[in-house]
Amino acid sequence: MVVIHDWRTGLVQAVAIGNELGPRRTGAIGGVAVDVLARPGAAQIAVIGTGTQAWAQLRAICAVRALGGARIWSRTGDRSERFAQRARDELGVDARPALSAEHAVRDAGIVVLATSSPVPVIDAAWIAEGCHVTSLGPKQRGRAELDPALAERADVLVTDSLA
Repeated sequence: MVVIHDWRTGLVQAVAIGNELGPRRTGAIGGVAVDVLARPGAAQIAVIGTGTQAWAQLRAICAVRALGGARIWSRTGDRSERFAQRARDELGVDARPALSAEHAVRDAGIVVLATSSPVPVIDAAWIAEGCHVTSLGPKQRGRAELDPALAERADVLVTDSLA
């Protein structure tokens, strides 16, 4: 449990318990990254993955961006639909399941990869110029959800993992 106090008054401002802290922290980092690094007009987001980390990213990004729409893709189609419905209901985002990962990311200004895949889930050629990409999954040589060709195309590359 983490308790956050107002530094002036000492009053409790928030309490984080159990499994919420990790995803919220990671989501907040993703939200800040989009706020600072994504093009100002980028409003279409693609989310690849539908788990806890994907939700935390979308939720945080919605706090810093007025999204024009979201395309959601998961290997399991019904998970994509449930995630998109939740985004519509809870975040007010026009979220729709994508037919494929390629369909999700084509022409998106923001892409979030939140999978545990040991192989690339998107092709670098599908990503538009100037697109912001966040990758949460594995980032090791020979084991990564991100196509290495995409990192080579990047104007700016920010990482916490050089492996």
